[in-house]
Amino acid sequence: IDEDDMEEMDIKWNMALLSMRADKFWKRTGKKISIQGSDVAGFDKSEVECFNCHKMGHFARECRAPSNQERVRKESYRQGSKAEEKSSKALMA
Repeated sequence: IDEDDMEEMDIKWNMALLSMRADKFWKRTGKKISIQGSDVAGFDKSEVECFNCHKMGHFARECRAPSNQERVRKESYRQGSKAEEKSSKALMA
């Protein structure tokens, strides 16, 4: 990966973190953070992809879909029961 691409990803990540912190501050205090008097701190979430549901426009912590961990637990439980069935048949032979 190119150094400029890494720096761009790092800047975008930091902007996303700052916007979440500014949003929490606004919810807690009712004050919006202004930059140089007129501009209000914010982040355009239209280009953000959720790591949970892979839809655009929100972060994973704001996602209403069930998390991937729940799906992984269900799949591993199902795979575990299949593994037990295979091993019991192997002992019979």
